[in-house]
Amino acid sequence: MIWFFVLFIALHSQNTDRTLGTNKAHVPARYLASRGTQPQQSRPAINCDVKSHLADFAIAVQLATRSLDKETYLYQDVPKTKLPASIESISILDARGKVKDSTINDFIDKTDALPSSGETKEGEYYIQLKSTKGLRWILIKTKAE
Repeated sequence: MIWFFVLFIALHSQNTDRTLGTNKAHVPARYLASRGTQPQQSRPAINCDVKSHLADFAIAVQLATRSLDKETYLYQDVPKTKLPASIESISILDARGKVKDSTINDFIDKTDALPSSGETKEGEYYIQLKSTKGLRWILIKTKAE
């Protein structure tokens, strides 16, 4: 299931070359024009690079799933300098929320709130999966913009 999600993101990101903004002037609807409403100014294009953020997220998911069966920790395999640009950290949690693996050494063996507790924060993304070691959660934290 997770691979389908990653594949969907990758395929979708390749097909989103359309620009989000426009340089054309806004033309009011007929009923607005008849009431004398002034046309709105063109809005600036959105600067957020969605395509690169989706690619970063897909890479983070891939790094996390590859680490599930490894004996080494993520912080040993993926130094902070090699994390995707928009990703702050990647953690693997057990069914109780205890961090079993992370890109940050200090997070290991600490407990994090699972999404079922309702205590998630903006920029935190949880993916639940079953592995050979039981139920696991992948927690991907993105950098604040």
